[in-house]
Amino acid sequence: MTTLNLGGNYIRAEGAAAISEALRGNGVLKELNLCANSIGPTGATALADALKVNGVLTKIVLWGNNLGDEGKGVIRDAEAATDERVGLSYSLRTKNAAQRTVRGVQPS
Repeated sequence: MTTLNLGGNYIRAEGAAAISEALRGNGVLKELNLCANSIGPTGATALADALKVNGVLTKIVLWGNNLGDEGKGVIRDAEAATDERVGLSYSLRTKNAAQRTVRGVQPS
């Protein structure tokens, strides 16, 4: 499985922390949709820490998670730490917002 859609499951920060632990050892998953799960800044921090060490994930969708400026900031910091990766594409705002792209990865 290279794509996982967990959007709209209300996993909150606790679920994001559990997913983050799995991402640390992930060698297969390339795309992860966590939209509309209310993970908040605490969940974003857990995900950001995992993104810094995960070398496989290239797309994560995070709109509708009440990240606030703090959560968005930690995700952007994690993005900056993935310079060696082919690219990390993510969406932070709304379903219809343009996705931010890094290193030439185009939104789908």
